Amino acid sequence: MITILGAGVAGLCAATVLSERGFTVQVVDSCSEGDGASWLAGGDAGPVR
Repeated sequence: MITILGAGVAGLCAATVLSERGFTVQVVDSCSEGDGASWLAGGDAGPVR
């Protein structure tokens, strides 16, 4: 099992890729659900140019 520390954008992307490649993944975050920066930004990483 691979443990990802942090449920932000990078952590969730890493967990998704690893899971798709067949690894068992656990995501751990110190914040309560909905308290993180990704939630505050509404999942928006900003404009892509």
